[in-house]
Amino acid sequence: MFDAGIAKVYIKIPAKSETGMGLEVLEFVSEIFYGETSFTVQEYYAAKQEKTKIAKRIRIRQDTTIGNNHVIILDGVQYDVGRTYSTIDKGIAITDITLEKTTTRYGLKLEEGENNNGEHDIEGTA
Repeated sequence: MFDAGIAKVYIKIPAKSETGMGLEVLEFVSEIFYGETSFTVQEYYAAKQEKTKIAKRIRIRQDTTIGNNHVIILDGVQYDVGRTYSTIDKGIAITDITLEKTTTRYGLKLEEGENNNGEHDIEGTA
């Protein structure tokens, strides 16, 4: 059920900026095992009506803290969290997450004194 890989979950936070502009960076939250799942016909047409750019849908063990202020990174690619839906499937508490293609490439928040030595390279930001 959760055999597709490990997803990295980040939350968007305001970046310290000299200009005071509304920049955001990503702060690491957790790593989770996930499985890929398909869309129902209803979900497909609902997304089409909302004009969202759905890229994928994943399933994780239930986590109700993940919302649209999060970004999930799969194989180095950033996705915005669209919708989340928590339920019970075959006795297991799960959350289905609809991922959308990001319109922004976010940088990662680095701790003071830390440098990005390539360990956190993300497609489109390195």
